[in-house]
Amino acid sequence: MRNVTLPVAVIWGLWNVWLVSWIIAARWSSAVAVKQPARDRFVQSVLVLAGAVLVFARLKPDPLLPESDWLPWAGVALALAGLAFTWWARIHLGREWSAVVTVKEDHHLVRSGPYAITRHPIYSGILLAFVGSVIVYGASAHALLGLALVALGFVLKLRQEERFMIGRFGDAYRDYKARVPGLLPGIW
Repeated sequence: MRNVTLPVAVIWGLWNVWLVSWIIAARWSSAVAVKQPARDRFVQSVLVLAGAVLVFARLKPDPLLPESDWLPWAGVALALAGLAFTWWARIHLGREWSAVVTVKEDHHLVRSGPYAITRHPIYSGILLAFVGSVIVYGASAHALLGLALVALGFVLKLRQEERFMIGRFGDAYRDYKARVPGLLPGIW
């Protein structure tokens, strides 16, 4: 059986550093003008949290990927790249970032930097980090289900976010939406 103790520890460290830094950085957001309903936020959060639990739970050692010394490290690299991408997007948004779907006071449409690659680079980066984490854990059936739940949570969230953006920016956002993929660069 393969030894993934070190890659698992690195994944946990990456996620913990990212999460703590993300929470601290949340203090530097602008005032909110319009906010998503709590019910919608709850549904999205439950899906993402349940998915995360399934990805990281060691319920049964049933990896679907072949044993490999390098594959877990490839997963670590993907997770690191995904989390770095989220930070690039977060920094690029500046004070307009929010964990909740919102429209900020004096909100402007950001279409540069990572937002020129995908309309939702933070969600894309988080999903890539989850893909990397699933690989580290051997892509068990429950981890793949968890990944699907996380993806569903973010798809629901991005759909609501896009309704807010169309309501605020109208044709400018529709044009941006027509030119830049939503979640996966070059695919969707």
